Order: sequence, then C-alpha cells, then structure tokens
Amino acid sequence: MTVPDGERMALKLAAFLAGYPDRAFWRVWRQVPAVLAQVDPALRPRLAEAVAALEGRDPLDLEAHYVEVFDFAEDTGLALTFHEHGDSRARGQALLALQDLLRQEGFRPQPGVLPDHLPLLLEFLAVAPESPARAAVARRVAPVAARLAERLQARGSPYAAVWQAISSLLPAGTDALPAGPARQDARELFDLPYPLAPGPAAPGFPV
Repeated sequence: MTVPDGERMALKLAAFLAGYPDRAFWRVWRQVPAVLAQVDPALRPRLAEAVAALEGRDPLDLEAHYVEVFDFAEDTGLALTFHEHGDSRARGQALLALQDLLRQEGFRPQPGVLPDHLPLLLEFLAVAPESPARAAVARRVAPVAARLAERLQARGSPYAAVWQAISSLLPAGTDALPAGPARQDARELFDLPYPLAPGPAAPGFPV
C-alpha cells in the first residue's frame, strides 16, 4: 500500500511549519498556498489553521518564541528520544538505532541535524515509501506530537496549531509516553554518543 500524494504533501508542509523560522523559512513561505492546495482535502483544514497561526507574525518575534519554547524548554523540545528516554544511556542507544534505521531506508539527514529531530522525521515520513520502518517512526512520533500540541496550547503558543495539525496526520492509538522525560546525572552526559544541541530546521519543500 502506497502513501497517497496528498498525504505526503501534508507531511511535507507539516515538516516545514515545524521548522526554524529563519530568513530561509520566510523566503519559502510564499510557496505555502500552492502547497496547501495540493494537500488531501480531508487533511487541509487543520493545516490551514496552522498556516494562519503563523502568518503575519513578526519574523523576529516568532524566531525568539521558537527558541524559547523548543530550544530552552525541555518539556516542549523537538528531540524524539528525549521525550522517550530523557538524557540517559537508553536515549543514546535509541538515537543510534534511529540513525541506522534512517540510513537503511536511504534517508540522509542534513549535516549537523540529529536523527531524532522531529521536523526531520516528518520530512522522512513525507518522502519514505510505505514500509514497516516508516510505520514504526510514525507510531513513535505520534504521541510526542500530541504531547507537544497539548503543552503548547497550555502556553498559548501559535505553534499549538502546528502540532495539532501534525498530530492529526499521524496514527492514533499509539503507546503512551512516560509521564515526563527522565533526568540524568550530569556525570553520565559525557557518555552520550551525540551532542545535546538541537539541529537546524528541516529543509523547505519544492513546488
């Protein structure tokens, strides 16, 4: 069973909206209406709400807000494995396994982007052929997207609409996440096989 083009375009747009709103983001923004028109009509309303939530925002204000909620707030960070494992050795192993999975599927992240960066994984879901690996990634991203949507809504963030839209694109009935990410003794952080800084945004979409 193949993923319909309209669903792929929805995921591509979702990955873009979840990305870092720098100058490159706003240069691509003018393509958004054309991309939205290619989205499956059943999936379009939530994404249209997400677009409206960001449209017209002051670019510098939105950029500062993005850094505040996604880079500086642990509970709304964009690292999949942190939501699953916290900063632990289990996270390190999960990150390496995810990196191997993406490579086996022929997906190569941009240099400097961690393989568990959520906008990157949405990009993967948008382009990867239907497979058990793709389905597994979707099941893992789904509860994190729902968690982010809930927490961002509580903060009054415009990105709540973005993650609500993303959550609507992913499978329901996935396993629940832990109540909160585990904390780790700082001495153990030196054993982790990756940097803790988040990667850059996922690339924009071609039209």
